[in-house]
Amino acid sequence: MKLFYFFLLTVFLLIFVTSCKLFRNFVDTKIVYIVVSSTANVKDSVKHDAEIIGQVCKGDTIYPIHTHMNSVSFDYNGKKGWVDFSELEKCRIQGKSKVSNMQLSETGNLIADYLKKYGNWKTWIFWVIAAGSIAVVAILIVIGKALENYLYYWCTVEDFAYSKLPHFAAIIGALFSVVYMFWYETVLKAIFVTKFWWMPSGNSWIDWYLWSASLLGILGLLFFWIKHLYHYHIRGLIVIFYYTLTAIVAFIAGLYLGIAVLIIAIVLLVIYVGSSFLEGVGQVFAGRTRKLSDSEKVQLEADKGKRETEKDEERRRIERYEKEF
Repeated sequence: MKLFYFFLLTVFLLIFVTSCKLFRNFVDTKIVYIVVSSTANVKDSVKHDAEIIGQVCKGDTIYPIHTHMNSVSFDYNGKKGWVDFSELEKCRIQGKSKVSNMQLSETGNLIADYLKKYGNWKTWIFWVIAAGSIAVVAILIVIGKALENYLYYWCTVEDFAYSKLPHFAAIIGALFSVVYMFWYETVLKAIFVTKFWWMPSGNSWIDWYLWSASLLGILGLLFFWIKHLYHYHIRGLIVIFYYTLTAIVAFIAGLYLGIAVLIIAIVLLVIYVGSSFLEGVGQVFAGRTRKLSDSEKVQLEADKGKRETEKDEERRRIERYEKEF
């Protein structure tokens, strides 16, 4: 129970912190580079004699992917290009969520804007939606069990069990949350630019990860549909319709919950490591400055006397040895 209260307190603390304007201004910043030379060569690697694959002009904005030594890499016509820092000027842009280096379709922009607004863990809205979606899924599962209890009379199997489709959908959502959390722009590119859903054509492993997770989700959905029809025959369509809607909500809840669990785990790890470090430092300083108790002084004197006795015995043994030889 204490762990549950601590978990709940952490969620409320994250909601409070992410709702502060100072936090939003701190995290919602993106570093970009502006070309200041008339033209700058774009190379295919960081080497000095690397092949030149193109040029950028003065005033162009570069959205960095990686930095190495004196160069920065960026997406140049679908390839990774490198430009020397001496040709660029570093800038910080407020409103990171409004900056992107991808050209999306109108529908893609609408979905991306929605994800940036409601799927960003750095905002309090995210945590409210996460808690609310989990509560809604729990209520829908309870209603689904009541529906299956009502249809149990027509069930054709003896080993009756409630549908696990919402749980399965939540797991698929959690699988998506991992890559969405750490590779947000790559996920958007896989969905709206390279379009992974038929057969991945991009070079990124994330395309294949999303494709595999999606295929697993579709196969699982078909399995549960067939299972419901087998159990309830034509009445299984009612169960299919209800649990498919529940699965959609459960997928969203799993997506939010997966991100929330990752963030909370990171926060708890930082708290644990920090508290352990401070506790160790405190013990070191306490050991240096605290006064010894009377019993500790007696023990210290006894240990000192014991060491002196051992030294005397060793000295006498050496003297006897020297007299004999």
